[in-house]
Amino acid sequence: MIRPLIYCETRAHFKTSIETIDIRIQELLDLRQQYLAAQEANIALADFNVKQKQDLESIEASYKQTQSA
Repeated sequence: MIRPLIYCETRAHFKTSIETIDIRIQELLDLRQQYLAAQEANIALADFNVKQKQDLESIEASYKQTQSA
């Protein structure tokens, strides 16, 4: 547990608080990596969807062009 600084009276109090802070920092850094990876996946999916839409529009335009010819 992170003991409020004002209540840290022994070395053990400081040690356990510092260890807990370090653990929480690492947990947050790991969580940050997960968010960054999810963001990249989301961007890649959005780019894929845009490309799919553009391809579909191109196919539709080509089809319409061949129908009018």
